[in-house]
Amino acid sequence: MTSTRAAALVRTELALQRRHGVVAATAAVTAAWAVVLLAVPTTVRPTLVGWILFLDVAAIGVFVVPAMTVVERGNGIPSALALTRLSPATAVAVRVAVVAVGSALAAVVVLSVPGPSRGGPVLVAVVLVSVLASLLGLVALGRQASLTTWMARLPLLAVPLLVPALVRGVGLWDAPVLALSPFTGGLDLLLGRWSWTAVAWILAWVVVLGALARRQADAVGDPSAGAAPRRSEARTRRATTTTGVRGTTWRRRAVASTLRVDRQTVLADGMVLAMLAGLPLLALAVRWLGGPGATWLATRHGLDVTPWMDLARTFVVVVHTPVMLGAVAGLAFCEDRDARVLPAVATTRASLVTLLAVRSGIVVTLATAAVAIGLPLSGGQHPLGIVGTLSTALVAGTCALVPMTVLAAVARDRVQGIALLKAITLPLYLPLAAGFVPPAWDAALLVVPTGWSVAAAWATSPGVLATATVAGIVACGAIGWLLGRRLVRTVVAPAGRHAAGRQSASRVATSWKRAP
Repeated sequence: MTSTRAAALVRTELALQRRHGVVAATAAVTAAWAVVLLAVPTTVRPTLVGWILFLDVAAIGVFVVPAMTVVERGNGIPSALALTRLSPATAVAVRVAVVAVGSALAAVVVLSVPGPSRGGPVLVAVVLVSVLASLLGLVALGRQASLTTWMARLPLLAVPLLVPALVRGVGLWDAPVLALSPFTGGLDLLLGRWSWTAVAWILAWVVVLGALARRQADAVGDPSAGAAPRRSEARTRRATTTTGVRGTTWRRRAVASTLRVDRQTVLADGMVLAMLAGLPLLALAVRWLGGPGATWLATRHGLDVTPWMDLARTFVVVVHTPVMLGAVAGLAFCEDRDARVLPAVATTRASLVTLLAVRSGIVVTLATAAVAIGLPLSGGQHPLGIVGTLSTALVAGTCALVPMTVLAAVARDRVQGIALLKAITLPLYLPLAAGFVPPAWDAALLVVPTGWSVAAAWATSPGVLATATVAGIVACGAIGWLLGRRLVRTVVAPAGRHAAGRQSASRVATSWKRAP
């Protein structure tokens, strides 16, 4: 590839990332981290910088690269590249490189905060970890053209590789076997512990993952056979069957048709089913960690994880599960928007409001049930008994509306949806810091919607539980309602203008034909 073609690819990639809002989202998150670093004591900044670089700055590619690849596959770009001298693998390599450079620039801003005294080696580590994360995201995507499938696959690959790094990073256990994960060495490099062995091991993983990603990119066929067209056709059939029916009958048919199409979509995606089935398994894993696992760690390694089990249960069951269910539903809206399904639904009697209401009900019901079942399965027992468990499940289930409606109403496409998901995930997990900070900070953490879920899960009096439950449901419901109205406005207004234009053109053509 000549330098001219490489420069053209880089310019195109930068333009695409700017258009999809990736650059703006990265800049906003980076600026937020700089403010956080300025607010914390200088003594903790060096360690905190390493974790920020590892969990956020260097992880940009694991979200952005698969999202942009999905959009290109949906638009037939790989097939078009097959007719040129540029292979899809070359385009992917340029994208990974551009994202790595962007991560390095964001790291420069984070490292410029007074306190950390690191430079070149850490920037090299950021580039290495960024490339590794991007390729891991591509391998998780495979040959699919759906982000919901990617979200279901990614934890299966990422969690086994991230857990060893986290265990060693927080000091729970330090054993040579943990270094088998490339992210363990990557975290060491970002924390300032340089090792050529870690660099070589990361490069070896990059070569293997790069070969897999190249094979997948070259093997991608015609994207018209993906799931999005089938969903679009299903929506069209649903709109056709509900047109012309009067009274409440058409509304019932619209709801039933929406449920049927979404059920068929989920059943056709085995990975989404696997993710749903994995929720109770995840709760059981937390239960094991708090029982036999805690005994084994205490006997074998002298680690007492019992004081941290309430925090672990709250993270996995009360916060993470609803956020991920809401994120999957939000990405489904983004895929429907890309497939032009939402404007089509908005012009039918089924209406976008019906679709939004049905999906909101499904997500809240699933999230509430998952939390209500997951808390006892994980071995947790609320201080206020079954009433506390059910109240916590209700407020946590309602919180699933927040990521769903944020992605559905704000993101214009799937790439922006992924960028937004990355930007809002860590803030939604921020209330878990209540387990580390002084009680004076608890009220400030309630600004985040999931803070009410955490407050309900840790409530020890009926008054606190009732306040957290009611306030959390009202706050999350209000956010969902406001963002839902924004979604309807942004979709219905353009759809109405297009429909009016088509009707005007039809009237003009009819009058011309009837003219003498």
